[in-house]
Amino acid sequence: MHRRIRMKWEAFILEVKRLLAEKIEDDEKVKIQEVPKNNGVILTGVCIVKKGGRITPTIYLDDFYQNYLNGAELEDIANVILKKHRSLQDVDGTDLQFFGDFEEVKKRIVFRLVNLERNKKRLKDMPYMQYLDLAIVFYCHVSMDEGSHAAIPVYKRHMKMWNVEKEELLKLAKRNTQKIFPCELIPMEQMVSEMLQEIELDEENMDNILPVPMFILTNIYRLNGATTVLYKNVLDDFAKACNGDFYLLPSSIHEVILIPAKECSSFEEMTNMVREVNETQVEAEELLADHAYYYSREEKKLIIPKSEQ
Repeated sequence: MHRRIRMKWEAFILEVKRLLAEKIEDDEKVKIQEVPKNNGVILTGVCIVKKGGRITPTIYLDDFYQNYLNGAELEDIANVILKKHRSLQDVDGTDLQFFGDFEEVKKRIVFRLVNLERNKKRLKDMPYMQYLDLAIVFYCHVSMDEGSHAAIPVYKRHMKMWNVEKEELLKLAKRNTQKIFPCELIPMEQMVSEMLQEIELDEENMDNILPVPMFILTNIYRLNGATTVLYKNVLDDFAKACNGDFYLLPSSIHEVILIPAKECSSFEEMTNMVREVNETQVEAEELLADHAYYYSREEKKLIIPKSEQ
């Protein structure tokens, strides 16, 4: 039986570019570019640029290369990339050119939470607001598609083009993000139960798995859901529900875990839990913070553990 020889990463990129070039229109061109992402991660993306077009979606190749290594055909990969490009390009039938018109953009401005220290280099070119040791950054929402969020990061050059200040972006994002990405609070036991059912394991020892009550705070899409900590009244409502203060564990940029303080012993215990999860289960691009936070019901605010300040 013939065994297919796998291409190395660089050769894969060039071959995908060649196949796409054969499939696009005469007035289009395929470009490969490296794109800085969260926490200093660099991804390689492909975009198809139309003559005279200003905005075009970037489709990242890293996952497609993994699919190729797992047996996917290059021709099929190129077809999927082209199809995805066309679907993003045709959002609202505007070829993404709405991005130049702030009246159209303003209803799409949303925010995300990222680690301030790990994104220092990227934040030099982006408008942001500091929140504790995190940063609130802004994106232009484009679409949701099969568990992925298509969005355009907002840079300082875009603010200049729109003639807006970051305070206005924050005001818009507070309204839009909560509307477009409603929050979801899930008891951890419910999520673990669902996971156990999927892998057909017994739930009898649930108490051993979850010795204290935990709750996952995210959004209904479970993408960039840590941002829900910024939503109006969300943290205060949880403090009222549990009748006290609570710890907030930043398990990733996609969700945080809330644990009533009366169920735990110390900041150190919670912080050790966060660091262990970060080291063993969180991808570099998805890490939010490496310590726990504490919410004071009396002060109605989130604080950094004293041992971490």
